[in-house]
Amino acid sequence: MTSLGKPLEILIDRLKPDTRYYYRLRHRQSDQAAFAAEPENSFHTQRAPGSTFSFGVQGDSHPERLGRMYRPELYQRTMENVRKDRPDFYVLLGDDFSVDPLFNRNNLNAATVAHSTSVSAASWDWQAARLPCSW
Repeated sequence: MTSLGKPLEILIDRLKPDTRYYYRLRHRQSDQAAFAAEPENSFHTQRAPGSTFSFGVQGDSHPERLGRMYRPELYQRTMENVRKDRPDFYVLLGDDFSVDPLFNRNNLNAATVAHSTSVSAASWDWQAARLPCSW
């Protein structure tokens, strides 16, 4: 059980190398009796030494810069390719939204940052609905 706004960390140990594990997240609100179940996902532990693996790297998505740096159709195609390729691990470099323009216009406040991050959150929601947390 965790408190609102606090991440929950679960230690999963004694995993075998080069093995696929399946999991399903079940959760509920503290005032509810029934648990909701998320779709089944899986991950693969470290491959055997000398075997091949694949990975992906993503950064600088900036969905708040529509028409300048961000093209939704290209981002969607990229995420669909990631899902299809199922890399062994995927690195998100960050820098997915920018508050620099707000700062430079002397308009950096909670409301403008919330708007900027809500644009990114819509992108993250799209990603989360299509990509499992890990493979």
